[in-house]
Amino acid sequence: MVNRWNMIFNIFVMLFWLYFWSGRNKKIFFNPYLSSIMGFTSKAVNYLRPLTGSLPITYTALITMFLLLVLRAFLNPLFEPRLTIGLLSWNIQTVSLPTSIACSFIIFLKFLIPFYALSTLYVHDKEEYCPSEESVFLFFAKPFSYLNRNLRPLVLLLFVVVLLILMNFISPLHVISTGNMPIEVGGNIVLVFVSALYQLIGVLNVIYQFCIFLIIFSWIALFTGSAQLASFSRSWLYFLMGPIKNMHLAIGPFDLTPLIFIFGIRILYILLAGILEKSFISMLG
Repeated sequence: MVNRWNMIFNIFVMLFWLYFWSGRNKKIFFNPYLSSIMGFTSKAVNYLRPLTGSLPITYTALITMFLLLVLRAFLNPLFEPRLTIGLLSWNIQTVSLPTSIACSFIIFLKFLIPFYALSTLYVHDKEEYCPSEESVFLFFAKPFSYLNRNLRPLVLLLFVVVLLILMNFISPLHVISTGNMPIEVGGNIVLVFVSALYQLIGVLNVIYQFCIFLIIFSWIALFTGSAQLASFSRSWLYFLMGPIKNMHLAIGPFDLTPLIFIFGIRILYILLAGILEKSFISMLG
């Protein structure tokens, strides 16, 4: 329940973060997936605008986001007793208020990592040529998606490394996220990079879970005859599968290509996670 409330809070904060970067972009309102999100956020920001005086409306969204993250620091025991990044975890339930504020911001930045990773995999450089699905990932990954696609993997890895270094500076003593063994990374930058890679491969789990929901939706659409739900699930599945969608392996009305795709994604995640966990533990001695 704690993690669920924390995710809901991060989603709410993210709406203001995205408005800061895209609030003046009218093309968003023509995207069928993003128009309702931006419509709701616009109403919230306009309601709060009198509190920030003559500042631009996008700064109203930014100030609101900062105040919400500070508020979470005061409510910390209700939200996040433990902060985990990759293979490292910290107990943040009993820290001081300044540390709790710093952790609140880091928790939000960690929440952005899967969106940045998805944009690295699926978003190209030209926003005006994006199909609807791709523009969703581009929108949720701003400002990271402004980067050249070839630079994103390195920048994202360094981004996660910086978060780990910040947490190591805030609280040097932490435990392995897969257990309770206290460790101190200190200046071992290799352990930090391995933990960062472990955090990044979590995007495979995000894709896997998203595809599971889409497959369920497609089956519901098949039995209920909902053309809108069928179109939604099919377009997103084909987008996520990339070139694999051209395999077309089917039994009767059931397309098995998505099942093969998610099976492959899951196996890849298990293999990579196992390699990184063993490497991390072996380097600890």
